[in-house]
Amino acid sequence: MLPVEQFESKLKSEGAAKKTLQFYLGPVRKFANHCPKSLSELTADDVYAFRDSLEFSDYAKHNHIRAIKFFLKRMDVKLDIKLPSFTPPAPDEYQAEQLKRLFAFATDRERRLFMFFLCTGCREGEVMHAMWENLTLDSYTVRSVDGWHPKKNKTRTIPIPDALSKMLEPIRGTGLMFPNIHGGPDGHMLKKLQALAKRSGQDPTQFCLQRFRRTFATTHLRNGATVHEVAGFLGHSNLDTVMRYLSMANASSARIRSLANSAFAGV
Repeated sequence: MLPVEQFESKLKSEGAAKKTLQFYLGPVRKFANHCPKSLSELTADDVYAFRDSLEFSDYAKHNHIRAIKFFLKRMDVKLDIKLPSFTPPAPDEYQAEQLKRLFAFATDRERRLFMFFLCTGCREGEVMHAMWENLTLDSYTVRSVDGWHPKKNKTRTIPIPDALSKMLEPIRGTGLMFPNIHGGPDGHMLKKLQALAKRSGQDPTQFCLQRFRRTFATTHLRNGATVHEVAGFLGHSNLDTVMRYLSMANASSARIRSLANSAFAGV
């Protein structure tokens, strides 16, 4: 049998987040059940046979095989496996009217929390562990704290707008910025966002925390930030995702719309 538990222990010892564990362990466990071989017996054809057995979208198949490739790499198994091709889903962003309505119904506490998501582009785990000591008047720095580590253990500094700074400075304290009622990291931020969306008369299923991150990226790109700058703000080393945000931002920017209109003005 494949050493799934050993792989899981490795990830946990490196401080992998819960979502990271879910992303890798689910496909690896499915593969282990599908292919009852040892690591030394595995071939690329075993992985392809598993891929062909999946009744998923091309995107889901890609992620499953990507997880298995990572598992094999961490277990020091060298197999030449090609990832399935797929058409990536278009990144979606919040529309201005959605945010305006959302914040109109928010309490002060909710407004601070979700403005922080929007204006920093931080991941859920990064906001859960956001510390006052990492906030200045013009920036927020994501770094490891108290046994928690950001993705790939990367420290990065994100510029913040004056509006967010003015919102947070009067209540500056110590420790966690957005704790739960017991003073620990709050694991119910999505639930709170969707409750607020419902209270504002909007479809709660259209609201997720990751969408703030996408809106952060497209907003910065639309307003002149470079791809490399936004990649740095987001903590991305691979520019592919940011390039998708750029394509989306350009399509609706005033400059590009003006160029499009000028190009076909005589038609």
